[in-house]
Amino acid sequence: MDKYLEFLRSKIEVAPVSGFDVDPGRLHPNLKPHQRDAVAWALHGGRRALFESFGLGKTVQELEYCRLAAEHTGGRALIVLPLGVRQEFSRDAVQLLDMEAPQYVRTDAEARAASGAILMTNYERVRDGDIDPAAFEVAALDEASVLRSFGSKTYQEFLRMFRGIPFKLVSTATPSPNRYKELIHYAGFLEIMDTGQALTRFFQRDSNKANNLTLYPHKEDEFWLWMSSWALFIDRPSDLGYDDTGYDLPPLDVRTHIVRDTYGTEMNRDGQFKLKIFQFIVDGLSSGDILGKLDVFVLESTAIAIDRLRFINEMIDEKPELVISTALQNSRAKYQADLWRGCNELCLSPQARAKLGNLAAQKAKEKKDPLLEALKDDD
Repeated sequence: MDKYLEFLRSKIEVAPVSGFDVDPGRLHPNLKPHQRDAVAWALHGGRRALFESFGLGKTVQELEYCRLAAEHTGGRALIVLPLGVRQEFSRDAVQLLDMEAPQYVRTDAEARAASGAILMTNYERVRDGDIDPAAFEVAALDEASVLRSFGSKTYQEFLRMFRGIPFKLVSTATPSPNRYKELIHYAGFLEIMDTGQALTRFFQRDSNKANNLTLYPHKEDEFWLWMSSWALFIDRPSDLGYDDTGYDLPPLDVRTHIVRDTYGTEMNRDGQFKLKIFQFIVDGLSSGDILGKLDVFVLESTAIAIDRLRFINEMIDEKPELVISTALQNSRAKYQADLWRGCNELCLSPQARAKLGNLAAQKAKEKKDPLLEALKDDD
């Protein structure tokens, strides 16, 4: 029986161990207990994932993992991250871990010229070929949820470009445990198991619905055991047996504040400005006698677009830095498109106005002058 149990255990899939055991004394003393355990575990495994909730300090864990792994290999580490968190990594490196701020690089030439052991770049630089990860012995992906889509260009390129790097770490606070494909895509990137192999081993397909994966009932325990061998899920320090003091949040206190829309002048209030635009367009088109009841919606959309564009321009005039706001520019593009569509449908373009002028002139000629008609009758 013991031999049979050993045989069954040998069939259970677990992630390979390719790292090293770090001396606890080499871990930075500023790390909190759960952070120290997570870094030591990731270094032991070599290629691992940290799925930790917000606020548990993934940034310092990634930095410490990169420092120790780079020292162990004698190579350099590359942290790939969204540009928005670059300053956070620099600040935590200097203020919490007493190390030099990692240098941000944009090209292979800058990477070769950099003197530090830990460098940073953003996802687009790697995906578009500006940075070659093969020049590094250690790689860490921050906000690694960008890898969740197997068919995306980012995932396919990263799978190829990072293959063979000895130490790889992925970190995110938002893995989807109910989206099995996302989880096995992380495993594919970390070279724990090929994505196709994982699909075949653990999942049964739904013949009625594409991409609807369900775990084989007899494989469910093995799947989560396999996951736990390469991915660390932590919601709070107590998940690793430590005190949650400072991490237990108070109940959410929801307070509602209603901010009234008071932008612009008196003319804007209660829709008066939009009404004036609406009436102005109607008056301008009435002479052509082309308006109908079905034009009301187009008139309203055009008036709203003009009003919104005016408001956006006022905002940029007050705060010029908003000119680089992606959200604001997207809104401007949307209302600009609405305006051009309205101009086209309501004949508000210069060419259309010229035609309307000809129509109005022709219409005026066709009107009979009462005085001339009376003189004709006298004849």
